[in-house]
Amino acid sequence: MQLVVDTVLAQSNNPAEYPAFPFGGVVPAGQKIELIGILASDVAPALNIAADWSYTEYLKLMRGREILFDEDHNGLMYYAPFTEPPGAVNMIAEGYAVGGNFTQCDLKQPHMFDPPMVFNEGEELSVAWHIASDGTTGIAITEELQEVGTILRLSPMS
Repeated sequence: MQLVVDTVLAQSNNPAEYPAFPFGGVVPAGQKIELIGILASDVAPALNIAADWSYTEYLKLMRGREILFDEDHNGLMYYAPFTEPPGAVNMIAEGYAVGGNFTQCDLKQPHMFDPPMVFNEGEELSVAWHIASDGTTGIAITEELQEVGTILRLSPMS
């Protein structure tokens, strides 16, 4: 993950037979996708020190130019305010978040949407991390520390 204010996630790990939506892809022609839930964890890297730090603050979901779920245009809170992690360990799911990714590192349940969000053919959804840093160099949050997953239902347009 690059150290910038907002990092758009544009690489999908889906098998080839599945669309890359929402990570760099659009809803395929003749299909619709329902976004049922999102899995993510707040993160502060072990390399943080008092003068050089970074951590996740928000996960932004953008439909077109609209930032969803927050009138202040920040996004969903995934806040890990650890500028000096105790014991110099990666702080994963130790902060404040609306949901988790239900793994051995993060036992919080995924954030579920009720009702699911519906995206029709050709529509896109951008997912971006908003990263807080010391204002100078900060510490890069590596891909190994970060996971974002989506719970989707793909179906033909009716």
